[in-house]
Amino acid sequence: MGNRKSRGLIDRITNRDILADQNRRLESLGENISNLNEANVERKKIDDAVSVAGPSFLRPGLESGTTRVFGKKITNLDRFWASTREPVGGRTVKDVATDIWDNWFAVKDTKEKKPDEDLNHRVQDALTKLNAKSIFTRATIFERRYGTSIIVLAYADGEMPLSEPLPKDLSTVTIEQMEPYSLTKFEVKNGDIITLENTKKDGEPKIRLGFPRYYTVNMGAKDVSNVKVHWSRVIHCAPRLDEHKFWGISVIDIIHDDLTIYRNERWGLGQTLFRFGSGFPVITLTGASPEKIKAYQDAGTFANICSMTYFVCSDKQSLEFKGVAGAALNPAPYLEPVLDNLSIGTGIPKAMLRGAQAGALSGSETNRYNYSKKISSDQLLVEPEPRELIDRLIATGQIVFKGDYKMDWVSAFELSEKDKSIIERDLAIARRSKGTYKKIDEIRDEENLPPLDNNEGNVVLELEKLKGPAGGGGGFGMFSSQSKHDHKNKDGEANPPQLAIVTLEDDLLELKGKIDREDLDIDEARAEAEIIVEKYVAISEADALDRLSEITGVRVDETSPEGVRLRKEMTDYYMEWFDNLLKDIIKHREDGEFVVGS
Repeated sequence: MGNRKSRGLIDRITNRDILADQNRRLESLGENISNLNEANVERKKIDDAVSVAGPSFLRPGLESGTTRVFGKKITNLDRFWASTREPVGGRTVKDVATDIWDNWFAVKDTKEKKPDEDLNHRVQDALTKLNAKSIFTRATIFERRYGTSIIVLAYADGEMPLSEPLPKDLSTVTIEQMEPYSLTKFEVKNGDIITLENTKKDGEPKIRLGFPRYYTVNMGAKDVSNVKVHWSRVIHCAPRLDEHKFWGISVIDIIHDDLTIYRNERWGLGQTLFRFGSGFPVITLTGASPEKIKAYQDAGTFANICSMTYFVCSDKQSLEFKGVAGAALNPAPYLEPVLDNLSIGTGIPKAMLRGAQAGALSGSETNRYNYSKKISSDQLLVEPEPRELIDRLIATGQIVFKGDYKMDWVSAFELSEKDKSIIERDLAIARRSKGTYKKIDEIRDEENLPPLDNNEGNVVLELEKLKGPAGGGGGFGMFSSQSKHDHKNKDGEANPPQLAIVTLEDDLLELKGKIDREDLDIDEARAEAEIIVEKYVAISEADALDRLSEITGVRVDETSPEGVRLRKEMTDYYMEWFDNLLKDIIKHREDGEFVVGS
């Protein structure tokens, strides 16, 4: 009895302390809200989304008492949460933004004759002084998260307020600083859109009709929390426009529902492993009435039962954990469709969403190439932003240049050493083929080499060869119509073509290893195998044609019908060989014999 009174007193004290703490928090929250101005409310919500204690994921009915349903309006709070607390959201916002600007670009004069070779050096020097790479990266993170961002340019123009338009002659001012702002830090008010009246009375250009005239920017301090900035001092970043002419689309929106599903699935999986990793608890109360069972439940006897808790019972009660025939539910079939949708929505290959990186790291070459193409497309979308800055720097005289220029982005895709050597070989073959119709000095000029002495390069090499012993028509060799190779063994079965077999098979076996390590799935591996086999066959064909040309003295550029047949035979053989490897992998997996890393 005494124990019950003591426990009840402890409960009342605990509850009283909890209520007092809640009241203090409410009072503190009320004071904080009263001190916030309207421009800071959105920022406060975003800060709370990261720091507030409570559920670690967004669930229906748990956001400010509202119901989260598919198709609901997505708020900036949702977008911030998804891009800072969700790995996939973070990758498509922050990582992609970093990859867009990471390798940067070069600026080249488009004049064909005597181009300005020093232009890129002057441009990069001016951009570096403004810390442009970091600024553009941050602005892209903001616009990918919210759809739109701006970069405010600070000009050295005396005491002119930011609300005043720049002078028409920009050579009298210079750009001294740049600062990016996210959509939560600025707004365009209804009365700050350019109208026909503005074009007549205020001199605003007609091409700007319907676009912002002023941006109201919160620059971070009380005395600059609502600064009006004229559009001529702003670079507007909204590369993904849809129906609205200047508000862009967030990359989070198209994947938001799937991110919510994915987070719930992972949370549920974690809870299942934590609470019921050894099965589901089944509690038997022998002879207990419904009232008695309810009393046990109300007392919290069965709350939070897992491997870290215990249940005390008499001989009339028992507890056991029951699973699904002793095996846990495989989550993969439920997670994969969500990952497929996230890959489609982000444009990032699924294997790279799991962590395979772009560049020279291990992983699927096909995935890396596809990702680099996506980055290249995104670079073209954001190119107007650095181009606008460069144009302004030219106008202010901070970059001295007259004429047209182009921007060459450095590719995000890094070739393997093998591919680099193949490209070099292909270029060498292409240069050699030019010898059939171009003079030697013409080819050397294309390679930025000086002409040969004594006019020795003023000849077409292959024409000179024809002056020697005449070559026959068909020749011989692996791809020759007169080939003497017999591709049948003594049993009449097809032998593999002689095509650098060891090296090719090593490359195909390496793909098998990537499947075993789960760097590639089976479809991706087969697609890469087709590329590898095609490259090897093409190199073998080129070598055969070169040998035939050297022997006959006549340049041979076309494969004979026998060579075409052999090319198909070689390709089919090695693809069949690789398909048999895949069949073995599938069979082992179905038999339960597959081990990762084997």
